[in-house]
Amino acid sequence: METAFIQNIQVTKRDLQKLSRDFRTVAGRLLRGSRQDGLSNLKRLLRFIEGSPILSDFIQSNQMTQHDIPKALSTMSSCMSGYQLPEGKEEEIAFVYQLLKFGEINFDDYCTFPFSVGGYSGVGSKLQSHVDEFNKQVVSPFIKYIEMYIQGLIIDIGEIGQESIHIQVHGNVHGTVMHNPQESVTQNNDFKNATIGGGVAAGNYSGDVTNHYTQSQTLAEAAAEIQKLLEQLEQTYPTNTLVEKAEVAEKALIQIKSNLALKSKILRVLAALGKEALKEAIDNPVINVLIAGIDALNDPD
Repeated sequence: METAFIQNIQVTKRDLQKLSRDFRTVAGRLLRGSRQDGLSNLKRLLRFIEGSPILSDFIQSNQMTQHDIPKALSTMSSCMSGYQLPEGKEEEIAFVYQLLKFGEINFDDYCTFPFSVGGYSGVGSKLQSHVDEFNKQVVSPFIKYIEMYIQGLIIDIGEIGQESIHIQVHGNVHGTVMHNPQESVTQNNDFKNATIGGGVAAGNYSGDVTNHYTQSQTLAEAAAEIQKLLEQLEQTYPTNTLVEKAEVAEKALIQIKSNLALKSKILRVLAALGKEALKEAIDNPVINVLIAGIDALNDPD
């Protein structure tokens, strides 16, 4: 069972100024970067947010609505004038964050964001112009909300005349932000009238939460087993060159196909989260080659 906790973080004005500077640097790489580097820069931004207790808590505290991003994309047409962003601040933060998280896992090119719907033609006909317009209309306001929050904390320190302030960050042992946690949430999966996952609200979300937890657990288990398998193979076979890595990857695939339990976990992860999630969960140079041939698991031959 995950244990919820409230962490008190003491930060100085200097700490917040440094956080603001570093955040602007990472965000600037996404807003001003090329479309080819878009997904990489997006991942850098999301990892920065999620790695900062202050920013992660702010984002999760605004996740009052769980948007169905795949459904939203499927109902939007390419002739529409952009994503239908919610009007409220909290709703907009929730939607854009969930959209970016979805794209990080499921999109192969950053251009997919503006091309999913129309309205981001920008100036000129080049692909970069579409990306720039999407960043301007969707990503930039999201980043501004975060910058305004940091600046608000800096102002608070000045108003109370202290060198530092205490900020309460809600979370659990796995680092997932959670506000107003209730014991009943983790004990009996009854999520009615409870607030979970940083403010995903009310109703009965037991199916969504259970499914998300199951997917994460399956990913962790599959990644650990693949990691162990690759390490075992590396004890016998070298992996210094690309050819050697390919040979180890081929041997790993053969063993995975014969291990029906592991094969089933991997296929579930690929269906729910995609190749990139599995790749990022494994720290081994062979995974870059192995992931390219992972589709062979569906080949009966």
